[in-house]
Amino acid sequence: FLALVAQVVRPSRGTVLMPAAAWAVMLPEVPIGCPHVTVLEAFQIATMAPELALRLALALGLEPSDAIGLLSPGQLQAITLVRTMMRNPTVLVLVRPFSLMDPAMRRQL
Repeated sequence: FLALVAQVVRPSRGTVLMPAAAWAVMLPEVPIGCPHVTVLEAFQIATMAPELALRLALALGLEPSDAIGLLSPGQLQAITLVRTMMRNPTVLVLVRPFSLMDPAMRRQL
């Protein structure tokens, strides 16, 4: 299914039509190459209101002023998951979205 949607595999018959705006695929969108970006800035890059970004950071147990370069892979994965969900997609494709998170972070999400 994902291979068809990503157009890695072509259908043998018929067509696969998907409205692009309805989909969100969780990818590592947090700017990992910019380790100085703060948790708060990482949320705001997703065009999130500052107040909401602050509330989400605190709800995840993250210090808003911490640089993302200091975070664990699970914390980065949590930020990425929240940012992906903020798009409010009709269909959300997640492949192992909690794989790097510790049990406490999983419960929070």
